[in-house]
Amino acid sequence: MRRRRAPPHRLRHLRHLPRTSGRGAAAVGASPSAANPSEGAAAGRDRRAGPRPVVLDAMGGDDAPATPLEAAAIARRAGIEVRLCGPSTVVGPDGLHAPERIAMDEDPAFTLRARPRASIRVAARAVAEGRAVALVSAGPTGATVGAALLELGREPGIRRPVVAARLDVGGRHVVLCDVGAAVDPDASTLASHAGLGRDYARRLGIAEPRIGLLNIATEPGRGTAVVKEAAGLLAELDGFIGSVEPAGVLAGAADVVVTDGFTGNLVLKTLEAAAGTGHGGDRAAVVLGVRGTVLVAHGAASATDLAHAVRWAATIGGSDATADDSRGQRP
Repeated sequence: MRRRRAPPHRLRHLRHLPRTSGRGAAAVGASPSAANPSEGAAAGRDRRAGPRPVVLDAMGGDDAPATPLEAAAIARRAGIEVRLCGPSTVVGPDGLHAPERIAMDEDPAFTLRARPRASIRVAARAVAEGRAVALVSAGPTGATVGAALLELGREPGIRRPVVAARLDVGGRHVVLCDVGAAVDPDASTLASHAGLGRDYARRLGIAEPRIGLLNIATEPGRGTAVVKEAAGLLAELDGFIGSVEPAGVLAGAADVVVTDGFTGNLVLKTLEAAAGTGHGGDRAAVVLGVRGTVLVAHGAASATDLAHAVRWAATIGGSDATADDSRGQRP
């Protein structure tokens, strides 16, 4: 029996906030109410009780659950509705009970299906069922993306989602995608990711995003076979300016920078290491191409960083800035 999934909201308005100090899920795991009757009852209370919260994975991150618990407290003091997801002994009676977790060194492809009551799956399920407006986790990227696919499903026409980080480069925002979802994509996947990144940039207020393909040189015909093929496909995309080198990324030559998840993750971590305190972006990346708002934070994120991610999730989750819209309208 299929569980009904809340339909995605359309984009209405997105305002910037200041920074703070499966598809077929029922086939792979029991529903929350079946696995835990008290959790099902809590879901009913949530639907009657005002604004939907951001659900924060209490078991995700290098220092979980201590850091997520502190992050939730910071976010709540800032007026953000937050609900923690994890074992009841950790999250208390008001949290979402999830007795299992997925560790950083485990294979998410296997463990996600074997553990329907893992915190990341229960949290994603809450978004799918409309009990939360967004999900934030500092757990394994693969597990977070996988849980989003299992519980939320893909947007129409999307084969593989992309994890997009919003960088602050020279006082302007640059969308970097991918930073971890697809480490070895083909050319068509890169082209699809470019479209998702372009639409996301538009929703962030960039009317005509310039799209660049990360490469070793800007001249045509350079790069790997996949990069060269992707450049040919991207030539038909509005806003494509060609290849950009890392120096061009830092100079703000493009508003959207497309690359594979392996390279993008290295770029992101290099910028974070060079800056010492981070790259000045959102401190969490957004999963684009799934039917809901899901953010992936760095495993070593501080409580303040994670609270900032929760705040950003509440902002874009309330306006569905991650939902696919081929019209690419501005907010």
